[in-house]
Amino acid sequence: MVTTLLLCFSSLLFAQSSKDDNQVIASSLYTKALKVETEDYDYAKAVEIYKDILSKAPDQSEFIAKALYRIGLCYEKMEPENINDAQSSYARIVSDYTNQIEFVKKAEEKIKLKGVDVYISQYKKILAKWRQEGSSDIKTLESSSNSIWEKIKKLDKEATYGLMSTLQDDDTLVRNFAAQKLSMVIDENGIAEIISRLNNANPNMSAGCSSAINYILDIYTKAEKLDAEATSIEEGLISIPATGGGVASNTASQLRDRAAGLHDEAQNLRHNIPSSLSKENIMSGLESILTNTASRKIAKIEASNVVATIHTSTPAIENALMSLLSGKDSELRSATALALGSIKPTNRQIALKILTELNGIVQYEPEKDTKPSEERDWSNDIIVRKTAAEALGRMNKINAIPSLIEALDDNDVNVRNSVNASLRTITDKDFNYRADDDKVERDKAIESWSKWWTATDGIEVLVERFRVFAQKWKDYLPAKLFDKNKFLNEIKDRTMSAADQSEILKRAEAAYNMFYERKKVYEDDISELGIPTVIRLYNFIGGEALDGKLNDSAVRLFISETIATIVNEAEAQEKGSCKSTIDQLRAIVKGENRESAVHRTGAALTIGRISKDIITQDEIDALGDGLISDNAELRAASAEALGLLDAKQSVDKLTTSILDSDPNVQIEVIIAIGKIKEKSPETINMLSTVIKEAKTPLPRRYAAETLGILGDIEGIPALLIARTNIYESVKGAAADAISKIAKANPEASKSIAEKLQKEPQSLIRKGAAYALGDTEDKTMGRILIYRLIDEDFPRKVKDDDPAVRSAVAKSLLKLKSTTTTVISGLIKALEDNSEDVRIASYNALKEIAKPTIDFNPKGKLTDRAVAIEGLRNWFSKNKDAFEQD
Repeated sequence: MVTTLLLCFSSLLFAQSSKDDNQVIASSLYTKALKVETEDYDYAKAVEIYKDILSKAPDQSEFIAKALYRIGLCYEKMEPENINDAQSSYARIVSDYTNQIEFVKKAEEKIKLKGVDVYISQYKKILAKWRQEGSSDIKTLESSSNSIWEKIKKLDKEATYGLMSTLQDDDTLVRNFAAQKLSMVIDENGIAEIISRLNNANPNMSAGCSSAINYILDIYTKAEKLDAEATSIEEGLISIPATGGGVASNTASQLRDRAAGLHDEAQNLRHNIPSSLSKENIMSGLESILTNTASRKIAKIEASNVVATIHTSTPAIENALMSLLSGKDSELRSATALALGSIKPTNRQIALKILTELNGIVQYEPEKDTKPSEERDWSNDIIVRKTAAEALGRMNKINAIPSLIEALDDNDVNVRNSVNASLRTITDKDFNYRADDDKVERDKAIESWSKWWTATDGIEVLVERFRVFAQKWKDYLPAKLFDKNKFLNEIKDRTMSAADQSEILKRAEAAYNMFYERKKVYEDDISELGIPTVIRLYNFIGGEALDGKLNDSAVRLFISETIATIVNEAEAQEKGSCKSTIDQLRAIVKGENRESAVHRTGAALTIGRISKDIITQDEIDALGDGLISDNAELRAASAEALGLLDAKQSVDKLTTSILDSDPNVQIEVIIAIGKIKEKSPETINMLSTVIKEAKTPLPRRYAAETLGILGDIEGIPALLIARTNIYESVKGAAADAISKIAKANPEASKSIAEKLQKEPQSLIRKGAAYALGDTEDKTMGRILIYRLIDEDFPRKVKDDDPAVRSAVAKSLLKLKSTTTTVISGLIKALEDNSEDVRIASYNALKEIAKPTIDFNPKGKLTDRAVAIEGLRNWFSKNKDAFEQD
């Protein structure tokens, strides 16, 4: 026992002695390596000595961690630097020596820096040399530092942390270098972090982040302009046919390539910067700075600049900017004014508040104020007024015109210049005002501005904006783009035979969406002016232009929609407030003051767009009279209005107009009846007549659609004719109508089946065959199959027209009936003499039954017979898998 204890004690003493020896060894080697590194500058030799510590004193974790850290530094200081091995050395500390907290933290920092701190140190040496040489040419410095940038550039966004850390450097040029390069690699998360650091307590960091933001916004703005140019080209392509070859097609191809190239250029310029900076984390950072009263002034200014550049805000940002705008700090007011003028406000109320505040700024000159000096708002200085004028120009609202006209008399020429520029932007007018003219000349021009405003309220500006916009649409008539369904239906009919119809329709829908979005902006600009504007709009209700020309149907529709919007909004706020306006519109429709037909048309269109709860029987009667006008446009507008108003009491008048001599009137009347959903036997009869006799496809299409909406079984005979029309749109409308009627009337399927079995005209039987498929009534499978094959030859035989039999097979495919009678019948139909029938029958069989035996409808007779026998055997074995009937 004693011997054992002595042995254990001896072992412990030996282990402690060994550990102490290793500590001495590690300490000695570390001291030696440090001297070689810091005094001899032999980094490679120092690394070897540091590595000896790892092998000769493996239990000395503190010295090993220190050695690994110094090894990393040595690799960084070598020429050329060895960042990869340095990073590996730091990574080993973090992974293997977690108990060495001090060096783990240092290593983690180095790992995040990715060697950027090393490259910045190299830049500082170049900078020091540049300064020593007494150079003031910044381009020389940039040229000398290109090699440093190439190293950082390879890291891409992984360089963000290192560059961001450099933004707090004491040297302005170092901070600027880091800020500029940061803008070239930073991504969305990095931008959000930069924004949050704008408020940093360290003034160097705050200044560096400010520089970075400016570089980022510069890149973003340049890329935005490239994208805008590309988008403008793409929008222009809408007016160039997508197909057809020739010069137009080649031009379109070249323009598409140009647009794609500009988008690519913009993306390359942005690199990691998102195409939209209105990301949640970025907006959150901006909110945090602007809403925090403790935020630094420079942070708020830069955050305002970001908002101005991205044109986006949130309610919180808007409220914060409005608060800052009403403050007393001139610089902050200037920055926030520009931001507020650049955003798209989140609602109409905040837009009005912004406009009111900016109007007040440009109108107020403290020098002209008669109050005592101490009561004047001296923060409303030249810069603030100038910026507010520019902001109003960016908002592009005519409500700003009176304030800007008044501000043309500002004491400062720079303010006057900005005011004049904004007026020209908003109105596209000049009146020969020059900011640097003497006061007499300026006053003459101001008087011209004032007279124009008094006479027009600026409404012509907004109408002309829409007209100019609408005139850019060459391939599509702007008036057609007010109704999406009618527009796309017409395009479908026009391009029925086009191989790329789906692409044409896609472009057409994109054109409609683009038109609608832009049109809505113009409408909102006018409608927000309210009821007092309507009297001015009457001057354009017929589609008038500034040159006095009439009948621009797109302008007429635009004015009609806008007046209706104004009336509806006013009535929602105060019921009955627009009675006189509606009375005036009714009087125009009736022509009580000998108004022109186009004016009466515009008024009719307007009444139709006003809420039906506001409209009285007097307006309905006026529109009813419009249906019998000599003018086709007025007749069409009256019909459209009655449909929009759901004027059920007018269905008889509309019915008498179904066969109007003008196809456009026909279409509007038919659509109106479909909207009203009222009918009489005569209505069904007239709609059926249109299907049979109309000279163009669109009236037939809408007649079929309306018959489906009305759901009357008496419309089926005409729909069977439409079901075989050469126009796909007419056939499709008939199919949908038959489906609706069949769902509403259980007897519809039987009526159609009777037509299939007994109708002498094969075209109608063909329509009936298709129609039974449209009914989705699977019980019709048996009736269909025995028009495809003989039921009981020679007493009950199949249809004698292969076109009808082919239609039957296609309907069976649509019904997807899986009864044994249908499946066996389809196999039998593969013996048909008509190749078309065989093809349609096999397609149906393949889809419904999914046989394992192949069949070639175009193959030799003997081959077909063998395949049919195989199919019969397959069916015999799998018969139980199908419905028994």
